[in-house]
Amino acid sequence: MSSVTWACFDCRMTVRRPGAQPARCPGCGAACENLGVKIPVPPKRDAKGWKKVHLHLLAVRRRRERQLKEAYESSRRHLTEQIAKLQALPPNPGRLKELALLRRKLHDATR
Repeated sequence: MSSVTWACFDCRMTVRRPGAQPARCPGCGAACENLGVKIPVPPKRDAKGWKKVHLHLLAVRRRRERQLKEAYESSRRHLTEQIAKLQALPPNPGRLKELALLRRKLHDATR
């Protein structure tokens, strides 16, 4: 298991921990942010470098949140389309079970 770099952007300090164990800043005690294993960390005196890393981290988070939202919406749309197709067909026991299962999945996805 590789170590993960955690950073405090207020103090510009880093901590390495194995796995995804959350870390606290050794300087101020605030919660650190996970940088992963491959993001190069600038020297403490390089304020511009730290700002660049922080902006990169925020952009990555926004992109990931957008991807998750798109996947969620796609899944809901797909389930809704499947339900509509099955409802258009004549009812039979197997189809009714499938409809109930799809409706349950759709309901669970909206939580």
